[in-house]
Amino acid sequence: PSQLRAHVGFRERVHGEPATTRTRQVKYTCVIQEFIEHFTYGGIFLVLLLGGLGAPIPEELAVIAAGVLAREGVIHWWIGLGICIAGVVVGDVLLYSAGHHWGDRLLRWRIVRSVLSEAREHRLAGAYRRHGVKIVLVARHVMGLRAAAFLTAGIVIHAADGEERHAAEHPGVPQRQHA
Repeated sequence: PSQLRAHVGFRERVHGEPATTRTRQVKYTCVIQEFIEHFTYGGIFLVLLLGGLGAPIPEELAVIAAGVLAREGVIHWWIGLGICIAGVVVGDVLLYSAGHHWGDRLLRWRIVRSVLSEAREHRLAGAYRRHGVKIVLVARHVMGLRAAAFLTAGIVIHAADGEERHAAEHPGVPQRQHA
């Protein structure tokens, strides 16, 4: 279909104007806003959850939409605040838990490696051992690092737990020889 459109001179338009990167972003933002307005609490939660899981959705958009909906009386502000906090925390906890429980298996998935390359994983793991809390606090606010940071935190903690368990069960025996 796109080849046919190009052949007959079809040009994508957004709000009556020729489509550009900026207008496509506006169209994408409008779709998210309409979703939130239609599903209110569930939409806010789902957008925040998906953004926390690594989808390229700015979480700020859902938070601002919740504020606007509360101001307009569509939702209760205190429920909206709770939903916003829950959506963010659940997304972060799911990624951390996935890394903690299935870290090695997840690292073999192509989609995970597209976000978390081996080089980035090793750099983050070393940094976590030195500055874990600071990394989580900073990465929480950087789209693109957010998902990789929480997944890596779970993986690093899982690896550290395994090393401590091995050391307690087999004192003086290096882990590589016993694994």
